[in-house]
Amino acid sequence: MEGVRVHSLLDSDGNWKADEATATKVPKASKLGCPPLGSFMVNVDALICAEINSCSLRVIVRDCRRALVVVETKFLPSSFSISLAEALAVRLGLELAQRWHMS
Repeated sequence: MEGVRVHSLLDSDGNWKADEATATKVPKASKLGCPPLGSFMVNVDALICAEINSCSLRVIVRDCRRALVVVETKFLPSSFSISLAEALAVRLGLELAQRWHMS
């Protein structure tokens, strides 16, 4: 897919491939907390740049320990309303979760 970048800390067998260089520090407290054991938290965001008539979508998936599982960004070379851009980010998050067989 053109304009899509995916970075995963899991290999094709679902094993962690993170090392010290790619590991992230997880904050101790969060307003959202952690999802239930065996679940994932999917955060989405959209950024609209009117100056260059474009939109960027971002999806971040974390596991029940709040460890980073997969991140995806998508650049769209056209501008949308804020509501539509956020809806596209939600759809991208759902598609990512489906591709990674997250339930």
